[in-house]
Order: sequence, then structure tokens, then C-alpha cells
Amino acid sequence: MTKHLKISLFLLPLIIHSSSQAQVALAPSVTDGYLPADSEAVCEIPFFPEISDELEGPFEGALINDFTLYDLEGTPYTASEILEDGKPMMLISSSYSCFVYRWQIDKINTIQSVFGDFINIYVVYTVEAHPTDPSPYFNAVNIGAANYAEEILISQPLTYGERKDIVATMQTTHPVNVPVLLDTPCNDWWLNFGTNPNCAFFINPDGTVYDAQEWFDRYPDKMSNTIFSYFGEEPPVEEDSIPNGVFYLVDYEEDCIQDDPGMTIITSVDLANTATADSYLEILRLSEDLPSGWASSICTDVCYPPDVEVANMYLYEGTASYFSYYFYTDEYPGEGEVELLVKNVYTPANFYTVTLKACTSDGSVTAIEDIDADRLIVAPNPASNAFQIFAGDGWQQNTMLEMYDLNGQRVMLQPNLNLNGGYANVNVDQLPAGMYMLRLSDEMHSTTECIQIL
Repeated sequence: MTKHLKISLFLLPLIIHSSSQAQVALAPSVTDGYLPADSEAVCEIPFFPEISDELEGPFEGALINDFTLYDLEGTPYTASEILEDGKPMMLISSSYSCFVYRWQIDKINTIQSVFGDFINIYVVYTVEAHPTDPSPYFNAVNIGAANYAEEILISQPLTYGERKDIVATMQTTHPVNVPVLLDTPCNDWWLNFGTNPNCAFFINPDGTVYDAQEWFDRYPDKMSNTIFSYFGEEPPVEEDSIPNGVFYLVDYEEDCIQDDPGMTIITSVDLANTATADSYLEILRLSEDLPSGWASSICTDVCYPPDVEVANMYLYEGTASYFSYYFYTDEYPGEGEVELLVKNVYTPANFYTVTLKACTSDGSVTAIEDIDADRLIVAPNPASNAFQIFAGDGWQQNTMLEMYDLNGQRVMLQPNLNLNGGYANVNVDQLPAGMYMLRLSDEMHSTTECIQIL
């Protein structure tokens, strides 16, 4: 049993099996009910760069919409039919690239082992949170150090079959002991039950929401407390439940990070917890000095709207993590900076202040047009020593190729790329293995692509 979820077994004899009930009337179904073909394309995924901790799905007390989703074997699961047995139902959203979800798998398995006879628990597999292409939560590539460390480098699936393949891999490497239901190709469950990457719902047998969590079991919300409360029991007191472990500031870029006007500049702050207790952190924007056309966001697991001044972050004992800060620049050269306070909520003497800076260089950028990403083809990808790009027609002679590592540092610059018929060869044998962003631009166009170097 994971140490992050300590459930007293004395509760089990007190729980009485609920009897089956008549058909449950839910709100209209948000799915069509058919089993998608493996070849069915995934619909275009909207970006939610300003998602907040406010849940987007049904709230407590609301009647949920019915749905029918399928597992890897094609077995259908319909919410109204599941609830007919009189048990509550728990739904947890997920994706393999969401490291927050992976950190919670042990908790889910523990809840299943203790309460699985009394609660119907399901994981719903939705869009990838941190793929190797732009994330729906960041509108930019944001793979995350945890995914690099575990070599979970996957792109957003283009078909239902590709999504199934990812789930099959996840169940091999990070198995969860409850049914995993795949969202529809058009992501109907995700769009209607909350677009947060790892939200959770505890559903009454009548289909109303008993508890809705923006993040599954994230402090101060505890799903075990929800379960105890539902069954009329007082949660057990945990002596070490206060997350007051000391954390450390590992690294951040003190210099001004440079990019072109109009680009989003991303900087990261690395943190570590070497204590024997978790840390609950508060990230507070103390001051901000930006050009009038700029905006900025604190980004932890998601990016918050620019007007959000405070965000929280949970750092498990013995782990390292980071948060990012996004500077949204305009088309004019400028400089901006922000001062942040990163403090331990329960150990007030444990805090750091950091100043993050972003600069856009001089130049005349008057009319940037985004090139359709489908026109930029990089092959092979992954590449070893070299790759070829095809960018189509319309590029000017002063086309510039840049490559950036995931810390936002430019590692390659070719100021006058020779695009012969829209093609160019790029040698990368001097670059270390890893993920990179390739940017192609001229005075009128700009497009990016992610590439992995082996």
C-alpha cells in the first residue's frame, strides 16, 4: 500500500453492499455509442493555454451526462448501466504523457484493492497532456523532465488505433488495476467532463456528482476522505499528512532569454525535495515589468491565465520537478522581467525569490504569417546524424533555421538556409541526443517542428 494513501481497513466491515436499482436516468449522452474503427481519425484538439484549477466539467450536485466508452478489447461501458448496481462510480481522467497521472497510479491501485468491491472505478484515457508536439494545455511543446527521464516521448495520436496502442504500452509499463476506457476520437468525454489532465469525479448511484476534484487526490483534496465521508465514516488521522518537507532551488536561467518579437519565451525553475516529507509550495508573482503588448503566465502542470498571481505546486519527497514561466511577446522588440516568490506553505522559513527575464531582439517584423505545419516535413524523425526538411514554396532567400533545446537555449543557427526546391539537408552530428524544437522563419513566415536526435 503506497505511503501516500493510508486507508484503515476497519472501514470495510462497516460498508454494506448496495442492492441493484432500476435504470438510472442521466443527462443526454455525450457519445454516439459506437465502437470506433482503429483507422478513425482523432478530431482537431483545441488549445486551452489559459486553463485554470477551476474544473471545466460537472460540479458537485450536478447530474452527469451519460456516455458509452470502450476498453482495449472493445468492451462497452455505459455510465447509466454501470450505476444500475447501486454502487457509486469514480472516474479519473488520464494520459500516458501526463506524469501527474503516472504518479497517482499507485493510489488508484490501492483504492481499487481496498474499495473495489464497493465502488466502480474507471480511468478514462483522454488527449496527451505532454506530447512531443504542442500540448493542448501550453500551446507549445512541453514534454517535461519526468517524461525525458522515463523516456516517455510520444506524439499526439492521429487515429483511434494509435490511441489504443499508447494505452496498451501504458498498461505494460505503468499498469493500473481498473478498466481503462478510451475517449472517443472527437474527445467527447474530455470536452464534457473537464479538460483538466487528471481530474476526478465521485458519482452517486443516482448519477449526481458527490465530489469533483480538479486534480485527482491532489492536496488538500484526498479521495480517501471523500470515500470515508460517502460511507459515513470519519477519515483516519495521519500523523505525517502535513506536507512541510524542505525543498531546494536547483537552477534557473538568470540571464535574459532571447527570441524574436512575437514569440512565446519559456523559462523554467528547477526544484528538488530531498526531505522525508512532501512539500506544498506557493508560487507568487511579486512584481512584473512588461511592455504594454506583452503578457505572462505561471505554468505548473498547466498554464494559468495571465491575471492569476498565485499558483500552488506539490513536490513529493525525494523527487525533483520544475515549473515554467511563459512570456507572451508582441511584434515589437522589448524586454520584460518578473520577480517570483517560491515558498513552502507549511515551513515559512523555506522560500526563494527568483527574477526571470525575457528579451526580444531588434528587427523589423511587420507581418508574420504562420505556415501550415503540414508543409514542414522533417525526415527521418528521430534522426541520428542528419535529416532533411521539406518546407514547400514561398520562402525567401534569407530563410533562417534555428534549433532550440527544451530549456529554450538556441543550439543551432543557419541564417541563410539554402532551400533548393523547398528541400534542405541539416547536419546535427554535433548535437547531443534529446528533443529539440526546429524553427524555420523569414520576414513573412514562421513555423516550428519537434525533432528527436538519437
